[in-house]
Amino acid sequence: MSAEYQLYLATIIEPLQALQIVCQGFELEWVDEPNGPCLFGSGMLVGANHGIEFQSIIEEEFGFVPNITIWFRLNWDADFEKADRIMIRVTIELLRQISEDAVLLFNYDSIVLQRLGGNLLLNDAFNPWITDLLPEVTLPYEIRNLPSS
Repeated sequence: MSAEYQLYLATIIEPLQALQIVCQGFELEWVDEPNGPCLFGSGMLVGANHGIEFQSIIEEEFGFVPNITIWFRLNWDADFEKADRIMIRVTIELLRQISEDAVLLFNYDSIVLQRLGGNLLLNDAFNPWITDLLPEVTLPYEIRNLPSS
């Protein structure tokens, strides 16, 4: 069993380029997986693809068409606190480098954060914000209730 997060991004960069942006400085190492190269660290696998199978759903729900999906798969034996911290750091670094719209979902439907029209919103219902992940968000943001689909 694992926890999964998906970061949908509207961008012109390729999936492998997105992984290269975050391959250093986040305690992640390159590994070869059957579906292509990924990053691994702290019991978490990070991959990227074009994610075209969910484009219409994201467009309908959030009003933008994602070109790539960065996915985070946390293994059942992961240090979830450390893995969540790395996931948020990776997400914020990608948002820093890619200025277009994005949404981070937990298990495909619960909104963790979203950036639409340049406004970064964090979901106040996402429990780790309440604990200690807010210091990891180094971009301007607002905290709001973001109802999931």
